[in-house]
Amino acid sequence: MASSTAFKNQYDLKTQLYRCSKCGYCRDTISDELGFYHVCPVYKNLRMEQYSGRGRTTIALGLSEGVIRFSKPLTDTIFSCLSCGACKAICPEKIDVCSITRYLREEVFQRRLQPPKIRQLQIALRKQHNLFNEEKPRSTWAEDLKLPKKGETLYFAGCSASYNYPKTARACIKILQKAGKNVTYLGENEWCCGAPAFWSGNKRLFEQIVRHNLRAIKTSGAKEVILGCAVCYNTIKTNYPIVAKVPFKISHISQFIAESVEQEKIKFVKPIKKRLTYHDPCHLGREEKVYEEPRTIIQKLPGVKFSEMERNRKAAWCCGEGVVVNALFPNLTRRISAERIDEARRAGAEAIVTCCPGCVATLSKAAAWVKSREGIDMPVYELPVLVAEAMGLKL
Repeated sequence: MASSTAFKNQYDLKTQLYRCSKCGYCRDTISDELGFYHVCPVYKNLRMEQYSGRGRTTIALGLSEGVIRFSKPLTDTIFSCLSCGACKAICPEKIDVCSITRYLREEVFQRRLQPPKIRQLQIALRKQHNLFNEEKPRSTWAEDLKLPKKGETLYFAGCSASYNYPKTARACIKILQKAGKNVTYLGENEWCCGAPAFWSGNKRLFEQIVRHNLRAIKTSGAKEVILGCAVCYNTIKTNYPIVAKVPFKISHISQFIAESVEQEKIKFVKPIKKRLTYHDPCHLGREEKVYEEPRTIIQKLPGVKFSEMERNRKAAWCCGEGVVVNALFPNLTRRISAERIDEARRAGAEAIVTCCPGCVATLSKAAAWVKSREGIDMPVYELPVLVAEAMGLKL
């Protein structure tokens, strides 16, 4: 099998695969805090061994040894992994099933066996530079803000905020400006961060996107890049360096807000009278270990009562979006995200707050589905929007 950016070499891959002891912690496990609980959302819903972490390592080992061959059913199994990192977080051997999954997807791509919807997604990234295949300008949300093209602090909006959640993008800009930042923005020179290409196995497309965005950011003169999307943050901070050096500071908006609140650069003037809970985005929490900053901010919002969901931080349940999984298996995504809505309800929350527009979109769809069936209303908010509201900012 071909070499992959997921591993240094074939020996590195084989070491990971042979190290798996088949203990099954990646399926279900027991902890002092939670007792018995399900680890993998996909395995919990489908209950077949190939959907567990140890099942995926067994498949990868069989493929690498030539014992089994690629096929459409096998490809579907490979693309069902959320890459949420829950198995890696619990694994005693720290086996990186996410990287193993990406390695397998690279092999699928090289064999031209990708599902049609994944092929269409990659065409959209190549032609329109966004994951929604939108032809309209990416920077429509910022037209009246008159943001400079050069500056030391750059806001990277991402696809979801640019096209589906412009209120989130505007909230981030207003918060940064209120805290004293002269914010620059790439406009049409901002392309998708490349996460869909990265996680679908198109290594060449990902490298092209990385080099374009790095050139654009360098041209802007930015020394610091602040992102509102958890996936964009993880991709640029951790995955871009696989391709090229990233010569500027990378921060998530929640980190910036938490620091600004502590330094009293941000003040809250309007109460948010809600009982809120927080959903940890996988790419912000388990991947980047940003757990406390969002919670600190939420609990400092005036009028807020905070309640924690049972599964939180490294044990948090995935929203089910999985970067590319929702495009292929929407029903699976809905079942997984509906569980998170139910967990928020059991925590006594009136609404969910999160730090990723992808999670907002996925959980909001599930909330609407649950409401139509059970009459339970559970709105989902993005943290910067609530912060801007508490600051009295007009979006």
